[in-house]
This record gives sequence, C-alpha cells and structure tokens, in this order.
Amino acid sequence: MPYLTGSSKRSDVNEAIDEAVSGFNASPVNFIIYFSDYNRFKEIGPAIERRFPNTTVVGAVSEKVAVRGKFYDEGLAVCGLSEDTIRTEVAVLNRASTAPVSNISAIRDALERAGMENTVALLINCGNTFADDKVADCLYLSLGKYEIPVFGGSAAARADLTSDDPFPHGLVFYHGHVLSDSSLVIFLHNNRGKVHLYSANIYTPMGHSFQITSADARRRVVNELNNMPAADAIAEVLDCDRDTLIKNMRYHPLGRTFGKTNLIGEAARVNDDGSIEFRVRFYNQTMVNLMEPRDYEKHFTDVVDKIKRESGETYFTMIASCISQAAFLERNAWLDGLVKNFDRGLQDYICFFPYGEQFNYVYMNQTTVFASFTEE
Repeated sequence: MPYLTGSSKRSDVNEAIDEAVSGFNASPVNFIIYFSDYNRFKEIGPAIERRFPNTTVVGAVSEKVAVRGKFYDEGLAVCGLSEDTIRTEVAVLNRASTAPVSNISAIRDALERAGMENTVALLINCGNTFADDKVADCLYLSLGKYEIPVFGGSAAARADLTSDDPFPHGLVFYHGHVLSDSSLVIFLHNNRGKVHLYSANIYTPMGHSFQITSADARRRVVNELNNMPAADAIAEVLDCDRDTLIKNMRYHPLGRTFGKTNLIGEAARVNDDGSIEFRVRFYNQTMVNLMEPRDYEKHFTDVVDKIKRESGETYFTMIASCISQAAFLERNAWLDGLVKNFDRGLQDYICFFPYGEQFNYVYMNQTTVFASFTEE
C-alpha cells in the first residue's frame, strides 16, 4: 500500500498513538505526518518518533481532524508514506515571522532532492504569528519560476474568545523539536503519477463591489473603501452598525477578485477610526466584492465530483479546510455533511483544519484546498 492513514479519539497519548498507527507495521513508512489538538501535541511527536526511529516525523496543531470514515474534535490523525510511492523532502523556514527569505537556499535544495516533476509543496505555518504573508512571498521567490504547486495552511490551536490571547500560536513539529516561529515546506513527489490541486469556498459575490482607496497591506488593514471608512461602507450595505459589523461579516467577508474566483479575506476587528483589520492582505486600488453564502452543499459536491472526474484514479488526497469555515458549517449544521462529502467522493484522505489556507502563492481564508495524488 502506498500510504497509510489512521486516527484515534482516545485521550491517553500512548493509547491514541497505538490505535492510530496500528496498521503501520504491516508496510514500511519513511515519512509520518500527524495532526492533533494543542494540549497533547508536544507529547505526541516525540512518542511517534520513539516508535518509528528511522522515519521522518512532522506534525501540526489542528483541533479538528478527519480521515476517511472518521471525524474528531480534539483527536489524532496520522498519515504514513512510503518512499517508493511518495518521496518527501522537508525544508524548515526558521524566523518565519521576520526573515523567511533567509531560507530560500534551503527550500531550493529540498526541491532539488525531491525532483520538480510531479511534485507539490505542502506548507504548514505556525498559526497566528503573522508569518503567512511573508512566507507566501518567500515561496514565490523560491519556487515561482519553477511553477511548483503549493497548498497548506497555518496550524490552528483552539480559539478561546474569553482569553487575553484568544488565538494561541499553532505549533509545528519536526525532527524532535516543537517549533513556534517556523514554517515547514514539505515536498511530496509522486513516483507513480500526478498531483492535482483544487479549491472550494462557501461564498459567492452578493452584488456589491468596492475599490480599496486606502490600505496598509503590511498590517492587513483596510482604511477606506470608495473613499469612505471601510467599516461604514460595509455597514451601510449590510444595514448594521460598527459594533455588530464583525458578527455580520462572518457571513459576508470580502473577496479579492483573482481570475474567475474570489480569494476570501476574513475580518478580524473594527478599529476606532473605522478601518478594518483582516486576516489576509489587501492592497490599495484593488477591487473587492462583498460575499454571501452560496449553496455550499451543491458547491462541495460539484468540486469533489470534479476531482473524481479530472483526477481519474485518485488514490490519496490531502486536505486543508479552514477552521473558520468549519465553524460556519457547524453553526449551520453541515460540518458532518462536509466530511461525509469527502467520504463519498474520495478514496482515502487526511484533513486538517488551519487558520488560513495557502493555494499556490496566495494566502487566503475560509477555503478548502485539496491535493489529490493519482496513479497513471
């Protein structure tokens, strides 16, 4: 078997690992990636390494996890890959929030070892470090000329809105170390076929567009839309006030026009001057759309059917599905439906739930990104 997946809901770390990797001894694995909740994350990585001392182990915090037939809140999901089928190479981007470009040579060296053809890069950032935009730029500088597909997201610890730090840093694990200001670029080279990327989100334009007339992209702040304070411009359309704007924008984020699609940007807070801070960058003099929920059940069904149709014999899929999107679907009683949709259309998969998502060289929110590995 070219890959192995497993999962567990057990609270004891050793028992959880026992259950999740119970099938791994039947087939050699050279690479293991795990996703788990924040509270147990630091224990799980070293424990897996002790069990598989000759295997590369990486991990990321994800408060929700899914593999085929299993979906857990605060569980453990693991995936093991064999080198003869999917070869892996890892580049660590140290100081990701301040100087990721210092790692460009490490990224290119890892790509050379992996091989460029039929290779995709899985990016995992430490969540809530504001490294995402800088790392996206770094990847473009490193890989853009080679047109290496990129997917992934930022490790997401559970939010606690009553805390002074409601969004704690999502951690990553590599080579025996828990990292809090690093990104992992994991090159996955498919020795048996191709790799195909797809994306889906739950929104569609609602018919109101704006020009950004003042923005500070570095701070992720939009000051003005159509020469009005950004909060007032959007509140006028949504018929609400500044105090309730963020709540309303959970259903009406901004979309950055990008070809035939919109890249979703989630609002984080309204500032006293009427500017809005987002979780992604927006730029001056660009057009944005106010979005509204689409028929997401049909949309995800269509996307999964497209993956099946275009990818042929898809034998494995890695998925990054936004935690904010999951919260929206949970409020609307369709989060289980999303996972059942994956079960219906994909042969096997592992899914983690990040703060934000990377699709090629763009960082966005409230999106699901699929990397499907096929056999020729």
